[in-house]
Amino acid sequence: MTSEHTALEHIFALPKPQQAKTQRLLFVLSATGLLVGVVLALYPFWPRLQYAVSRSGVIAATSFLPEKEYASVTPVRSIEDRLFIPAIGVNIPVFDGNETVLSKGAWRLPDTSSDPTAGNMIISAHRYKFLPPASETFYLLDKVTKGDMIVLHWRGKEYRYRVSESRVVQPDDLSVLAQTQQPQLTLITCAPLFSTSHRLVVTAEPLEL
Repeated sequence: MTSEHTALEHIFALPKPQQAKTQRLLFVLSATGLLVGVVLALYPFWPRLQYAVSRSGVIAATSFLPEKEYASVTPVRSIEDRLFIPAIGVNIPVFDGNETVLSKGAWRLPDTSSDPTAGNMIISAHRYKFLPPASETFYLLDKVTKGDMIVLHWRGKEYRYRVSESRVVQPDDLSVLAQTQQPQLTLITCAPLFSTSHRLVVTAEPLEL
């Protein structure tokens, strides 16, 4: 019986060098799979980690700069309609039309002001689109605080705003869409992150320089 068992082991067992090579390959594949899994799991949160590290740096400190120093942190004038939020690194094109334009950038909601000097202009954007999410989405909009600057390049002119309020509302709260007598910029996205259960609403007032 012992001799038969030994013979079977001899027939089916891998040679020791081959066995060691196979074990190393399995280890490398397992480690690679684990690493890829960790990267994929952390990727959506990477901009938040970056923000946490850099919030005490130059970008996060833009709220405290004197007005004349904002020229160094805001972009040059653009012929394209764009929205910039220096404190969180947002640089996103703004489009008119219907909600399909959200695949390209931010959307100025219809029936809201198209004139930054009058009424409530409302701009919406995705929170996350499975792309590098910080600059062309409102991924970090929850990090915007009162006093932060927003720059809007609209129809060839530049308009600057100060954030006055940030709040979370129910998705059926239509009061955020109301027009205002004074000029106002309102930014809307989903909340919390990776959910559509609520809306994050940031309002800003024009800054006269």
